[in-house]
Parts: sequence; structure tokens; C-alpha cells
Amino acid sequence: MDPVGLLSLVLYTLGVFTFGALSTLWLRSAMAGDPGGNGAGMTGRVKPVEGVFLVVTFVWFVLNLLHTFAAVETRLDRPVLNILVFSVAFLFPPLLFHFYTGAAARAVSTGSWRLVSDQAVHEPPRSLLWRLVFWGLYVVSPLLGAVVLGAGLAAVTSSEPVGSDHPAVRLLNAGGAVLGVMMTIALIFGFLGFKPTRPQEDRSERSRRVGMRGLLALIIGLMTVVTLGNLGIIRFTELLRTLVYSTPLLASFGSIYLTDRYTFVDLFIKRGLALLGTVVALTLY
Repeated sequence: MDPVGLLSLVLYTLGVFTFGALSTLWLRSAMAGDPGGNGAGMTGRVKPVEGVFLVVTFVWFVLNLLHTFAAVETRLDRPVLNILVFSVAFLFPPLLFHFYTGAAARAVSTGSWRLVSDQAVHEPPRSLLWRLVFWGLYVVSPLLGAVVLGAGLAAVTSSEPVGSDHPAVRLLNAGGAVLGVMMTIALIFGFLGFKPTRPQEDRSERSRRVGMRGLLALIIGLMTVVTLGNLGIIRFTELLRTLVYSTPLLASFGSIYLTDRYTFVDLFIKRGLALLGTVVALTLY
């Protein structure tokens, strides 16, 4: 396995453990229950979305890890895994839009993910444009993902040779470009949603808000690279693919660092570095 493959192995394994742990913590919180009869942290509409987002990201890293192993394990069908990874990516645009205009925005204003998870959620009135984009992404993105899955599996399992001018290949390239656009739209709405919640914004909230906007701007830049790569304008190398596909790790680490330093130090510094060291050692072995 080449150095890029080893980097993929490290990052994707770290992603599997990170989002597997976060998904487990969310599930435990949801099943714990509270005195009011609702699941702990399940009040309002944001927490279930957060849980789905964590589970989808966990599945995303599992599939990417299997795709990396397929380079040396012939019993794994790499083209099929590639199509599965691509199809799962279409679940992200609506979830990112919902998450960054909801839970993440409140975490920035309060400075605590725990408050967002444990307290009742009072959704502000949403504009017509917000509702149109919200429902549009939830309908169009998964539907397009299903079309890409069907076309991609038909292409990779076909007994006939499939060239770059094959309709399925052109559909996959077009789908990748549309995916990049939808992701960018979702992130831009999140970027614009991080605005002062009161006239006299304190210094800590401003620091969190500016930092989150910078993080989203970086991710928007990466999504632009994805769009250009699928349009054939730039060459989408394996290293670039690995970095872009590991974006959820960047988003997770950055978001928690900006909004809840105590959780970041406890979860990612103390335990994450130990996990990373273990993963690196196993990879080198």
C-alpha cells in the first residue's frame, strides 16, 4: 500500500472510531429518558437530526475504510464500494443544511453542545427561501443518490466495457457536480446563519461565530474542488480524494473546539490522541 493509502487507512479508521463513539453516545442519551417522559436530549427537532447525521457519517467512514482495504484485499469489490460511497454522499446536503442552521448555530450562541442537547428547542420562524431549500434538498438529494446508485451498480456490474462516454459514466460525473453544488448551498446557508443573536454580542460568542464561519468557508472551498473535479476542470487525485472525504473529521473537530473547549479537550485531546497513536501504530505494523 502506498503512502496515500496508508494516510487513508489512518484517517478513515479514526473517522470510524470517532463517529462510532459519538453515535453510541447519542443513542445512549436518546434511550436514557427524562422525567418529562421524552428521551433525554430528544426535545425539539434538532437532536434526531444530529443522531442521523452521526450515523450516516459513521457509515460513510466504514465504506471508505472498506474501499481502502479493497486495494489489497481482492475479495472486496472496489468499484461497487466506490459507488456505495458516492451514493451515501448524497445524504449529506440536507443533513448539513439542517444541522448547521439549527443545532450548530445554537451551540455557537450558547457556547455549549450540552445545552443544545438537553434543553427544549424553540425554532425561530423560518423564511420561505429557507423552507424551499430545506425541503428541496431533502427530496432532491436522496432521490438523485438513488439514481446514481442504480446507474453506478449497473455500470460496474455490466459485462460490456464501459468507457468515459458511456451514459452511466456521464450521469455519475454530472451527479458529482450537482452534489458539490448542493453541498455548497447547504454550507453557505450555514455560513450565513452564524450571525449575532443579540445587539451587544460578547467577545466569546463573536470568536465562536467568526471561527465557525472560517471553518465553513474552508469546507466550501473543498466542495468547490469536488465540483471542479467532477466537471473535469481539475484532476481529482487520490490524495485530494482522501482529504476531501475526511472533511467530516475536520468539521467535527473544528466545531467542537470552537463551541465547547472542555468537551474538545476531554474527548479529542485526551482520548483522541491515544486512539490516533494506536491507529498509527497498527497501520505501520
